[in-house]
Amino acid sequence: MDRINQRSIRRESLRAVYEVIARGGTVSRAQIAGETGYSLMTVGKMVDALEAGGLIAQTKEAGQGTAGRRSSVCCPNPSCGMLVIRPDTTSAEVWDVTLRQRHRCVLPEDIAADMLAPTAFVDAASAYDGELRGTVCVAPADFSPAEYGIRPDLLVTPEVACAAANAYQFDAGLVFCLIVGGDVRGVVMRDGQPVRGTFGRAGDVGALCDPSKPLDLNLLHILEAVCRVLDPEAIHLQCADSLYAGLTDLPGRLAERLEPPVLRVEAESGCPGAFYGGALLMRERWLMDL
Repeated sequence: MDRINQRSIRRESLRAVYEVIARGGTVSRAQIAGETGYSLMTVGKMVDALEAGGLIAQTKEAGQGTAGRRSSVCCPNPSCGMLVIRPDTTSAEVWDVTLRQRHRCVLPEDIAADMLAPTAFVDAASAYDGELRGTVCVAPADFSPAEYGIRPDLLVTPEVACAAANAYQFDAGLVFCLIVGGDVRGVVMRDGQPVRGTFGRAGDVGALCDPSKPLDLNLLHILEAVCRVLDPEAIHLQCADSLYAGLTDLPGRLAERLEPPVLRVEAESGCPGAFYGGALLMRERWLMDL
């Protein structure tokens, strides 16, 4: 087995073990093994790596092991946090690895661009009692971090952040995230990762839109193309609240064209946002770097 495959298998094992711990709150190694199907030896290696990376903590509980010995239980580490900054909305929040918002930074509306990140970090550090291990910047594709005094560990667009958040929450086979702000922008997610083309704007759903056509017809065209190319089991379509009422009949109209997957249309206000998605992607980066 080559090194690339071994690394991929290890990453999937780390993610699977971490998801069990994140869902369970406090679980034993035996419980993790039971849910994942991994051996206790494999679980032990993954748990030790996650603890060394600061993503989980291990504690001992009396009377849980053999002959009354103290056994190890695992839980997410709420003291491992990150600063998520949105320069386009002059806002910043602190999130931890359990994907909980821990603090919303107080920032002046008229703050100078190059002072946004330093001010947010000082405010976050004074309010959060854990360790800020990284900075995520959620900003448009044409954003220049240097102009804002930001050196992020992760730079991601709002479309990708929102789509990642919805893919994780709804466990959909595919998520199409639509953001309307002067033009149609969107991203297709599969297995928690953006589907990108090799050249130019390939993979950018906005490139498929015809400005002369109504939005609903454009979306039908995009959804049909996505279904034919990627054959997803499910699609989650997120749209602006103002557009929701006009798009609720999309599932039926798509069904008239082809045998579609499960299609859900949700208003943006009912979906996890870009801050949640930014924190999720930062956590995923940490997992992949272990």
